[in-house]
Amino acid sequence: MNEYHGVKAIVFVNDKMVMLLRDNIPTITYPNMWDLPGGGVEGDESPFEALMREVREECNLEINESHILWQKEYQSIMKPEKKSMFYVLTISPEEFETAELGDEGQEMRLMTPREYLEKENGIDFIKDRIRDYIESTKAD
Repeated sequence: MNEYHGVKAIVFVNDKMVMLLRDNIPTITYPNMWDLPGGGVEGDESPFEALMREVREECNLEINESHILWQKEYQSIMKPEKKSMFYVLTISPEEFETAELGDEGQEMRLMTPREYLEKENGIDFIKDRIRDYIESTKAD
């Protein structure tokens, strides 16, 4: 059984993050909220394999481990007995040219961390992860 439940990532294009506006369906988690790419870990996938799949499905982007700037393991929000991984990646504007919204979500948009942190329809735990990343890299 996989010890990881989920994975999320900031995908930076220059100084802006790829953000997804979730569908406005009352039965889903965080309807009509801005979210980062990511999702559930399936079967025996590693967290990064799950992230590669999710980013491909949600954004039509190809990522690999060379894109990783930072990563941290957290307790899963949805299943506290499991772990989740949070990554920060960077891709070039040229790599972002292939981006298009997948089958889930209403919109894809680039926004700065500050813009996201000020959004009323941002997800609190995602805001916490972004703040954690910013704080941890201030000394760099």
